[in-house]
Amino acid sequence: MNRLAWGLVCLVFLVIGSGGLVTAYGAGMAVADWPTTFGRWFSLPPPGLWGHTGVLFNLLHRTLAPLAALGAVALAAGLWRRDARHAVRRLGLVVPAAVVVSGALGGWRVLADSVPAARLHAATAPLPLALCVAVAAATSPRWLAKAPAREHRRAKALRRWCLGTLGIASLFTLAGVQLRYVPPNAGLTWLPFWTWAAVLLALAGAVAGVKLLLVTRQHFRDCPAIARRSGWLVSLLAAQLLAGGCQWVTTYGWPPWFTDYILPIPYTVVAEGPLQVTATTLHVVLGSLVPAVGLDTFMWSCRLAQHPR
Repeated sequence: MNRLAWGLVCLVFLVIGSGGLVTAYGAGMAVADWPTTFGRWFSLPPPGLWGHTGVLFNLLHRTLAPLAALGAVALAAGLWRRDARHAVRRLGLVVPAAVVVSGALGGWRVLADSVPAARLHAATAPLPLALCVAVAAATSPRWLAKAPAREHRRAKALRRWCLGTLGIASLFTLAGVQLRYVPPNAGLTWLPFWTWAAVLLALAGAVAGVKLLLVTRQHFRDCPAIARRSGWLVSLLAAQLLAGGCQWVTTYGWPPWFTDYILPIPYTVVAEGPLQVTATTLHVVLGSLVPAVGLDTFMWSCRLAQHPR
C-alpha cells in the first residue's frame, strides 16, 4: 500500500502543478463548461484550439484530476482491506473525499466564473496532497516498526514549533491566494493590506522555521527522520518565500522604494511571459508542498520524538 500511496502523491502533485500552469496563463476559464469539455465528454478540443496553450494546460488539469480520484478510491479500498488500524482506514476514506471535493470546487469555479470560487479552489488545493503524504508516511516500513518507549523531554517543543511553522506557512499561502485573485471591485486598500500581511507572515514563518531547526539540531541529532524532514520543511518554506517575491516582481514590477534607494533595476512586466509563468507556477507548487511536508514532519515528530534506541 505504501507504493500505491506514493504513486497517488505523485499524481496529485501533477494535478496541482498543471493547475499552477493554468493559473499562470490565466486559463481558468479557457474551457467554460464543466464537467463536459466544449459540450462533449472525454474528447479533444476543436482543431482550431489545439495550439492554444491555456486550453491544453486546462485539459491536462482536467484529465489528471479524475485519474487522481480513481487512484484515491483504490487506495481507500486497499487500506480498508489490508490495514487493521482504524485511524489509517478512516484517513484512507478522507483522501478520496478530499480529492472529489477539490475537483468539485474546480468545477464550481468554472461554472460560477467568480473570484471567490477561484480563491476557495486555490486555498484548498494543497489539502489532498497533504493527506496523501500522511497516508504514505503511515504505511511506510519505518513507521510500522516498533516505536521507542519513552518520550524525549523536548518532544512537546518540537511538535509545537512544527505546528507553528506549518500554520504560518498555510496562512502565507492564503495571503498569496488573496493577492493572486484580486476582485474586480477591490478597493485601493486591498492590495497593500494583503501585501503587508504576506510580508509579515513571511517574517514570522522565517522565525518559526529557524527555531524549528535549532530545536532539531540541538536535541534530535540522533533522529535522522526528524532532522531531514525539518530541513526539508524550512528549505521549502524559504523557496516558497523567494518564489512569492519573484511572482510579485514579475506581476507588478520592482517596488519604487527598491529602485529609488537600493538598486535601480530596469524591468518591464510581461503578462504571461516566461518569467511570470515560471514564478507563478513555482509559487503554487511550493505552496502545496509546504503543508504536505509540514504535516509529514509533525507526524514523525509524534512518532519518533523520543529517546533514540
